[in-house]
Amino acid sequence: MSKPTAVVVGASRGIGQALLSKLSEAGYETYGTARNPDSIAHSSSAKAIFRADLTDATSLSAAAASFAGARGAAALDVLVVCGATAGDEPYLDITPDRLLDFYNTNVVGPLRAVHAFLPSLRQGQGDGGREGGQRTIVLLTSLASNVGMRASNALTQPPEKRLPISTGPYGGTKAALNKLGIGLFSELEREGFRIVLVHPGLVNTDMAQAMIARVRARGDCPWTVIEVDESTEGIVKVIKDATGHEGPLLWYRDWKGNDLPW
Repeated sequence: MSKPTAVVVGASRGIGQALLSKLSEAGYETYGTARNPDSIAHSSSAKAIFRADLTDATSLSAAAASFAGARGAAALDVLVVCGATAGDEPYLDITPDRLLDFYNTNVVGPLRAVHAFLPSLRQGQGDGGREGGQRTIVLLTSLASNVGMRASNALTQPPEKRLPISTGPYGGTKAALNKLGIGLFSELEREGFRIVLVHPGLVNTDMAQAMIARVRARGDCPWTVIEVDESTEGIVKVIKDATGHEGPLLWYRDWKGNDLPW
């Protein structure tokens, strides 16, 4: 029986790059996308790294075609979308174009990736597909997407004590991403798709350094900074649990497998 296949979109560094290795160790035949694949191809456990950018639908479609060509078949079991733009610029200072950049990458980008790889995911199971296909879409989201938490933090804490989740566009894009996940489930449930939204934790990556500095400066923050290995090992377990589930599902969980409030 052939290995299940996984594509990680946004595998240039950090969580995405580590997920390639962790999924490979878990028995997947892995492929990745990156804006500059040459920079990671030599160190990656993936079968191939394809050039793609979340803001460029043409590049994602080309990556999906290259995936099918590299395998000699288009069937895909798991699509993981990792790429994102981080930042907490104040709304009163951010330009409209910069705000649109956040949503273009963090919300529209994952939808572009789903559009590009959906034909391959559909071939992973069902009539004419490979037996045992898993039809799983994994979107990396954030606890900062929780509207209730953001509102409570803003309403109950003085400005100097508020957690970074209450400011800037990042959390808003992740809330929109969660809504996208719900919409995808509503449209793909009849085809047996599993939609998994995963909060990876506050992970010690290059992208998160500004957030980590602000959290540590508080001293009494309830969040613990974790390393990439811990986060990605947990994410892979969540993925394995989801693919082992019978039938369609919609999950919003953290890297420990805990259900999170929407």
